[in-house]
Amino acid sequence: MKRFFIGLSAGALLCASTAFAQQAEEEPVAPPHPTETMEQSKNAGQVNGVPAKTARFITEQAPTDALASDLIGEPVLNPARETVGEINDVIGGDDGRIRGVVIGVGGFLGIGEKNVAVHYEDVVVTRNDNGSIEILANLTKDTLSAAPAYHRLEEQSVVPKDGGDAKHTY
Repeated sequence: MKRFFIGLSAGALLCASTAFAQQAEEEPVAPPHPTETMEQSKNAGQVNGVPAKTARFITEQAPTDALASDLIGEPVLNPARETVGEINDVIGGDDGRIRGVVIGVGGFLGIGEKNVAVHYEDVVVTRNDNGSIEILANLTKDTLSAAPAYHRLEEQSVVPKDGGDAKHTY
């Protein structure tokens, strides 16, 4: 009789563990979380180099917001309201802020034009009464023409220095 109860208990235990295993497999599995290593994330509060915080979303453009697409192609005006160039690009920094704007100067129909980068703080972006974007800068055509050209990465050649570090040449 003792053997009967031991066998019955073992059988019940075996059946219960099989049923438990089947139930565990049927439950939805949570999506895998990204893992990180010391090499991938050297800063606290980051997962694989991305800040480990909840994303915040913007649902509407405010009347004072200017989109990059609003700026690109727009003329840059000096205080006398004369066109001194036009915005060709927007430079974003690794801190998430706009660093500057690239202004196309000179040339005709894009031929012979030179790109000059200006710090974003040195231009004023506003909306005029009819809602269109207006970009003002305290610059002249001569100042922009004499300014150093801005070189995009693909325009730069990288040459190794003696110590193995890269040096940019233009």
